[in-house]
Amino acid sequence: MANNGAWEVFKRVLQGKPAFEVDKTAQKSPESDNHVAAAHADNLYIEQSGKKIYPVVRVTHCNMHMSGEHAQLWADIHNESPFEVELDSITLLGAKTELDYPLRPHSSREFKIWEGHVLHQDPQGVAELRYKIIDNTDYFMNPHDIIANRQSDGVVTISELRCSTNRITDV
Repeated sequence: MANNGAWEVFKRVLQGKPAFEVDKTAQKSPESDNHVAAAHADNLYIEQSGKKIYPVVRVTHCNMHMSGEHAQLWADIHNESPFEVELDSITLLGAKTELDYPLRPHSSREFKIWEGHVLHQDPQGVAELRYKIIDNTDYFMNPHDIIANRQSDGVVTISELRCSTNRITDV
């Protein structure tokens, strides 16, 4: 085991030796690389290359209902991954809606994701969909761009929440 304490480092520098010792037993061997590869092969959530798998869960369809000055946004949320996930919440237009719903692989369900006053300004920001893999409790956030249309009467409706799968992040 290498001794890289402050005093030992100082003594080596004064002697003109390299400041830090390398622990020879801690260096990787080809056998340890094989053990790491085998561990990744057994883990359903890690690709063969060692890269983490980010399950894709997205909003696939939006429908805005309006009654007078009141509006609701309903959306289909689809689990495109091979893992069972639990939908946690979606944050949209400054409001967080708890979903708390398990979603089987390759299935979808409709949810009311927002409710409030009819919009008269273009929405800013993104919708953040949060979910976790049920088996290992890894949490993810998938941002969706808000696509809106202005009607002739000045009312703004949300027509789509568009996701980009390369923006999914760990939470």
